[in-house]
Amino acid sequence: MCHLGLFDDGYFDFTILGHHQVATLAPYQFIGEMSLLSRLVDHNEDSAATADVIVDQTGATFIMWDLDLLALNLQSDREVQNALSAYMSYDLREKLIRSGQVKHTAKTI
Repeated sequence: MCHLGLFDDGYFDFTILGHHQVATLAPYQFIGEMSLLSRLVDHNEDSAATADVIVDQTGATFIMWDLDLLALNLQSDREVQNALSAYMSYDLREKLIRSGQVKHTAKTI
């Protein structure tokens, strides 16, 4: 993937290699975050997309950023990079919990 996307309105299905649906995303969730994190943390510019995004029939609204330009700008602005990384971490955590791959546990004091 060459872009980072943030969905604003609509629902989107993710499929792996066009075979099976792995998730449905709601508004204010990212796609392409793993590629961006690979570029920022591992300096890996060759990270490929791992899933396809299919927009629901009702349509969708989203914002897209070019990964190369975004990574370049984030490297010079640590505050924005940290804020974006924090939100993407939260988003990834929520996706994992919804997928059932990670159990959400709350501790009581």
